[in-house]
Amino acid sequence: MSALAIDFAARRTRAPSLIGFALLLAGAVCVAVVSLDIDDSEAELADAAAHLRRLSRLHAADAPRPNAATRKGMPPTTAAVAKVLPRLAAPWPALLGELESSAELPAALIGVEIDARTRALRLTGEAKTVDDMLALVERLRASPQLAEVYLQNHEPRSIGATTVIDFTMQAQWRETPP
Repeated sequence: MSALAIDFAARRTRAPSLIGFALLLAGAVCVAVVSLDIDDSEAELADAAAHLRRLSRLHAADAPRPNAATRKGMPPTTAAVAKVLPRLAAPWPALLGELESSAELPAALIGVEIDARTRALRLTGEAKTVDDMLALVERLRASPQLAEVYLQNHEPRSIGATTVIDFTMQAQWRETPP
């Protein structure tokens, strides 16, 4: 039997092929074209941002603050923005922090509906026992962020061999906490 001549460290020299050189050249051209296109796009973006800043300064200086009476004659987009602004003015970090702090209790909040105009919260949740549900209600009543917290309804529901209590609470948040 003859020995195999295996040499993994031997250098293989190949002459560069014409196809490889053409692909390298085509790739370089593509990179150049894309980089020029990116530069043009960045310049257009900077111009558009400057134009938007000028327009927003002009609009902020000239536009009166909309109220409910003037909202009717506004264009649809301006009316939609005026409708959303009160929702954004709510004390979200404090409210959400208060709701998150109740997570240590055995009852779980599974839904929050908010009406920013009336500062009302509708909270839905689940608890294993009535005592757990009432503990959550009492915890939120003691909150400095919330007022008028009350249990709206509750109903036991069976999940297999386990019974949970679905409940709904109503609350309002305070404008400024005491």
